[in-house]
Amino acid sequence: MPKKIIITGATGLIGKNISSELIKRGDEVVVFTRNVQDAKTKVPNASLYVKWDYNKTEEWKECVNNSFAVIHLAGANLFSRRWTEKYKKIITESRIKSTQNLIKAISEVDKKPEVFVCSSAVGYYGNSGDKTLTEDSASGNDFLAALCLKWDNAATEVENSGVRRVSIRSGIVLSKNEGIFKKILLVFRLFMGGVIGSGNQWIPWIHIKDIVNIYLFSLNNKIEGAVNAVSPNPVRMKEFAEELGKALNRPAFFKVPEFLLRIVLGETAEAALSSLRVMSQKLNNEDFKFEFNDFSSCLKDLLR
Repeated sequence: MPKKIIITGATGLIGKNISSELIKRGDEVVVFTRNVQDAKTKVPNASLYVKWDYNKTEEWKECVNNSFAVIHLAGANLFSRRWTEKYKKIITESRIKSTQNLIKAISEVDKKPEVFVCSSAVGYYGNSGDKTLTEDSASGNDFLAALCLKWDNAATEVENSGVRRVSIRSGIVLSKNEGIFKKILLVFRLFMGGVIGSGNQWIPWIHIKDIVNIYLFSLNNKIEGAVNAVSPNPVRMKEFAEELGKALNRPAFFKVPEFLLRIVLGETAEAALSSLRVMSQKLNNEDFKFEFNDFSSCLKDLLR
């Protein structure tokens, strides 16, 4: 039987792929969006497109009623600009306030959704060197870690309405069509690829197909709380660059030193230089099957 599933942020990389899979399997996808025409182009064949201003709950609250799930992916792009104080405020409000207002709407409707799936990020843990990180690890103390902690705490409030909550802490999502990996590919193809920073930092990567499958898995299984959405086998930056250079038949000898990255990117550089050896312990306990366990098979699929 088709399920009514609301998605915010459906026009982003992850949102488009999740929406496509849900529509393909026959679910009733309701897209909450700031730009209806843009959403119709990027997410065709959804059941309904709702003009969404997260500050005006009265305009869309009733759509939440009698839905099976709400998947909340919306938020200002983390890396589209330098992290000025003004932009950090935009980043934070777009995530925290939108989450709070969605949950307020859920609390006020008669027939509440069964599950609320909220995006988050492994930036929650902060720069952690070689330490192995699981869902039980403490949060870090930089801007991104503090943001993710607030984000997860805001999402937790939905549990007061008896709704199962899942916070997907995603790693670096790899897709050949868009996102950061597409930009990295261009740099390597122009013979300018290489290591960022020391090269020893751990990269918590995940293939786009696997993160979509994790979201779908979270809808239909009783998994709850924080979930690390990362490949079972993180790689160091040096290995990431070498494997990619080898796969593209390009050198990987360029190196971007930390001090230069900090000059160019400001505080945003901290995220690029962080070492995050994150493990998907909860998914392993639930016997979730990854399609792409190792980086070489992931590259093979993305570059074929």
